[in-house]
Amino acid sequence: MDAILQRTAGFRGTATRPGFAYYKFEFRPHDRANWSFLARFEQPVSDGVLMEWDTTTVPPGVYWLRLVVVDNTGNYWPDYAQVRVTVAR
Repeated sequence: MDAILQRTAGFRGTATRPGFAYYKFEFRPHDRANWSFLARFEQPVSDGVLMEWDTTTVPPGVYWLRLVVVDNTGNYWPDYAQVRVTVAR
């Protein structure tokens, strides 16, 4: 079942790896293939707040949100953390 988000939604978790450079969040509407940049963070996080998302910046609907961790050689973590959410008003 999708998480239902209204206004500002907080995301917790871990974004770190050896040679950490940064992590970013991307999103896309459920019915689209292309991801859009949402936010980038330069400090690793272990079991903490990763991001606060102001969902009023997108129309209501179903979205995919993904976390991408990048190392200092430009390689992405092999698995993306993805979640499907519904933005409501």
